[in-house]
Amino acid sequence: MGFVRILAAASTVVCFGLWICSPALGSEATWEDYLGKATAGFDRGKIDEAVSYGRKAIELAEKEFGPDDLRVSRACTVLGRLYANGRQFKEAVDLLKRALAIRLKVLEPEDPSLVRALGDLGIVHHQQRNFGEAEKYYSRALDLDMNKPLENRLPVAEIMNNLAVLFADQGDLDAAETLTQKAIAVQEKAAGPNSRAVATSLNNLASIHLQQKRFDTAVAVQEMALDTLEKAVGPDKPVVAAVSKNLARMQIAAGRPADAVQTYKKALAIVEKNFGPRHFEAAAVLTDLARLEKKLGNEEAAEEYIRKATEIRTLRPPPRPSGQ
Repeated sequence: MGFVRILAAASTVVCFGLWICSPALGSEATWEDYLGKATAGFDRGKIDEAVSYGRKAIELAEKEFGPDDLRVSRACTVLGRLYANGRQFKEAVDLLKRALAIRLKVLEPEDPSLVRALGDLGIVHHQQRNFGEAEKYYSRALDLDMNKPLENRLPVAEIMNNLAVLFADQGDLDAAETLTQKAIAVQEKAAGPNSRAVATSLNNLASIHLQQKRFDTAVAVQEMALDTLEKAVGPDKPVVAAVSKNLARMQIAAGRPADAVQTYKKALAIVEKNFGPRHFEAAAVLTDLARLEKKLGNEEAAEEYIRKATEIRTLRPPPRPSGQ
């Protein structure tokens, strides 16, 4: 799992083609109808359809409200995020810049929605490893919100997290650690100590400690992240399996392979409960278990896990990204 960036939509890698026309919803459909269809289409993996709907939403909003209306900005933001998740970065940047320009034109200079608009652009540049531009947008977003009380600053904590990941990506782990700790303080005040936001930041902090080779500290913080996440969302959600796998890797680094085996087994049980025993994610966890058991000298267990993983992959290969 590693670091978690606070993205506006799931970071699914997809491929976009070219679209000539938008699917019709009927003459009474509004720009919001098309925008909703765009989001729903993306969630279902219907990428071509989603982008066509997004373009139609922008067209209708411009026609009804004019080119500088906040509703046009909203539609540009949604489509820009879809492009970013599809790694079509030029299109994403163009749309997100337009969305930001509209907001800067019609809103007060310290309007809170500007924090997310600036953060979106920071994320897109960050995804391209354009670190200078990413830091510029993240820093502008932070400057907008730093004078507000902690309980009103949850969006800026997300920016802090993303900027911390940026610092870590550049090797400045001390700066990343400090900023992540600040984000946690804000999130605990704004969302509560047992919120998913806090769990995300603790996961990131543990990953920083891992890079610092502070293995025991990384394990302790990741255990806190897992405990916090379970309190926030319940013990059996797929995201709990992902954080559990992260913990297992840290336990291995800390020289605790037997603990890692149990943690991987917990992750496997969650995956099987949510997706069934023949899901490709179950195969991935089984492969991790096989490698670990082999290192521990448990050849029989390792071979059994490999057998199960191979059987799953033979019967149900991993899905390919849309457009390939």
